[in-house]
Amino acid sequence: MPADILALFSEFGLDKEAGEVYLHLLQAGRRTANEIAESLHLTSRASNDVLRELSKKGLAKHISTNPETFLAAYPAPLINPTIDKETTKLQHLSDARDELLELWDVERTKAQGLPLEWCPIEEGFSVLYDKDDIINRRLEMFEATEKRLWIISTEFWLPRWVKVLCDYFVDSVGRCKIEELRILLPVTQSNVDVVKRLSTCFNIRHSPMMSNIAIVISDCKEAMYTGVKKDLDELETVELTPSLWSNNSGFIEIQSSVFQTLWERGIESRFRIQEIETGKPVEVTRVITDYQEIVRDFTSLINTAQNEIFLWIRGEAVPVLAPLIPKDARQRGISVIVMAEINKDNLQAAQDIAQYADVRHIPQIVHSTGVIIDQQAMQVLLYSFSDKGAELYNSIYTNTQSFVETQHSMMEDMWHSGIELRYREQELTAGRVVQTIQVIKKRENVYKAFYEMLDRSKNEFNVIQTRMGVKRLYNLIKDREMPKIIYRLLAPIENVNIEEARLLTKYFEIRHLESETGAGIFISDDDKLLGTSYIYDTGDVDNVIYKSAFKTDISEFIFIEKELFNSFWYKATPLNIREQELPVDSGKGVIDAEKLEKRQGQR
Repeated sequence: MPADILALFSEFGLDKEAGEVYLHLLQAGRRTANEIAESLHLTSRASNDVLRELSKKGLAKHISTNPETFLAAYPAPLINPTIDKETTKLQHLSDARDELLELWDVERTKAQGLPLEWCPIEEGFSVLYDKDDIINRRLEMFEATEKRLWIISTEFWLPRWVKVLCDYFVDSVGRCKIEELRILLPVTQSNVDVVKRLSTCFNIRHSPMMSNIAIVISDCKEAMYTGVKKDLDELETVELTPSLWSNNSGFIEIQSSVFQTLWERGIESRFRIQEIETGKPVEVTRVITDYQEIVRDFTSLINTAQNEIFLWIRGEAVPVLAPLIPKDARQRGISVIVMAEINKDNLQAAQDIAQYADVRHIPQIVHSTGVIIDQQAMQVLLYSFSDKGAELYNSIYTNTQSFVETQHSMMEDMWHSGIELRYREQELTAGRVVQTIQVIKKRENVYKAFYEMLDRSKNEFNVIQTRMGVKRLYNLIKDREMPKIIYRLLAPIENVNIEEARLLTKYFEIRHLESETGAGIFISDDDKLLGTSYIYDTGDVDNVIYKSAFKTDISEFIFIEKELFNSFWYKATPLNIREQELPVDSGKGVIDAEKLEKRQGQR
């Protein structure tokens, strides 16, 4: 810790010797120059010089003159001037940047015959409010597309744009002019003729939309997101929300990911067309905007339940929706599941519901309210947000089986991670801490959680890892000062990771698992568990790609995992025995022995 503080002092311009004296004053309290010199092995003159410097900077206070005694002052005089200086410098650089870009544009316009693609383009965003501006920008994107165009369409967007798409992307013999044009939309009776026509030259799939949106992604270089308030086949009567255009790589990556996820779940247009034309039951997705109709449909859908009512509810909507749940559902053999943000304002309503339903608290269910009936049909209520709170603005109904099943599976996962109402009651009324599962999405946050768990462990730290995870574990801890506790590691030990396993024995007792787990589990004795699974598993810390990762302090879950670990541990093969079983493979060592010796020599 002192080294960390001294390093931070240096960031603000305080040298090592002055930092040591300042820190000593903080830790020891009132001290004379001689006492400081003796404690830090300084000369009396050096001690006095440093104290004068600290006093001048406002970091040390005279509290007595006989003898002259000093006390450490709050470090604001050290911090604030440096920050102010850097802020001024940053503002200067910002002004210089604007001037430079302006001059650059002037010089670029003077140059003759300079291709536009040679000019660097700054990433940015544009919000378009006028319908004509939105249309013109979309046409510019079509014009600029060279290889790939991805489109998410509303029900009537495609019929409105069919002529434009044909003009831009269909040649004289009916073939697509670019390498790939994909369109994803709900295929219905209203647009099936257009879809049939375009399917001969474009790749089209059917997918129910969560809301009325149109997204256009051109060559993965620019994307445009448009909301449709009123979706009609006549362009003049369509009502659009402000559109967002961007060539920002992060924004495009998000839109592309949304498209690819929906595309993979979509149904080829020929199957959807066949379904419509044969007269078989057509899966329906409807957007409902009238408030009275939303309430009426939501109520009637709940009343059709025969087996299960699965409700997720925004916190403020719990008292409103409670009367809609049939109180005799259990008597009729219907399972009622309700999950919501339970707080002091809706606790009484949740307790009333719990008399005829299973209720759990789920933090952060703030985006929607919805119900799935018998895993056959679903209605979701969507909200807009403002300073006044959340306001219901429309509803989505669908009986599209693939979508309902996917949503049910996702909500079921959330249900299993929820907190039983009785425990939530204890937290709200008696201050009991509710245990949770936290999903971790970024790789750097996975490593942060790992280090936090490691540093908080007091007695033992247990790990289950993949083959490549053994290599990664070595890379993560090789330069760290490890807590002096018990470490146990279970993993498949093969030639590919035996060198790292041997090095890890400095800290870990290691045993060999016969089968690859495909995931990593870290169990700390501070009642935390970190779980990971991988899409791309590698020993390189910077290249591993996580399929999922989570952290939890749910005691029941951790208890089960600890029992599972111990069960595996006592049946597993100790490393020294496993080493004898492995074939000799000295030429394929993962770690360069010569480099290793050099590193160890440097330590």
